[in-house]
Amino acid sequence: MLKSGRLLSSIQPSVLQGLYGTYQPNSSLVLSNDDKNNNNNTKRNSSTTSAASAAGGKLPDPSKAIFSSNMYHYSSIGLVTLLPISLMLPTSEITMVTDSFLALAIPAHYYLGMNSVVNDYIYSKFPKLLSKAFVLISSAVIFGGFIVIAKGAGFGYSVRQLWVSK
Repeated sequence: MLKSGRLLSSIQPSVLQGLYGTYQPNSSLVLSNDDKNNNNNTKRNSSTTSAASAAGGKLPDPSKAIFSSNMYHYSSIGLVTLLPISLMLPTSEITMVTDSFLALAIPAHYYLGMNSVVNDYIYSKFPKLLSKAFVLISSAVIFGGFIVIAKGAGFGYSVRQLWVSK
């Protein structure tokens, strides 16, 4: 009954499979063959779609996506509150605490955001590889952030030094 678009419905699935793997854009709107053959209302209103049938009936767990989204938003709130404190105050114990939280919040925000982008827009073998690369990059940024803090300069001081003329 439902079709996602005339353009995509006119293209053969074998053509799209090279681009998207087993995923087809808006495939949740296309009824599966079981739904077309069976007019039972309970079957028609079920969540079985062609994408779910192609994936072997396995649907991703939404709680992981909700947790990731919440952590991404919490890291945004942390960055909005901690960055001005770290940049405006002179180097002290307070800025060391804020710099330590920033050393964790910046890579967490980067990792969660980029991992969501990769999972949403890349449909091949690359998401797992890119996710592992993001873990390595985030780990290096965390390590580098704590090195800057341990040497005594701090994040705010290091950023302020970019605008100081020598």
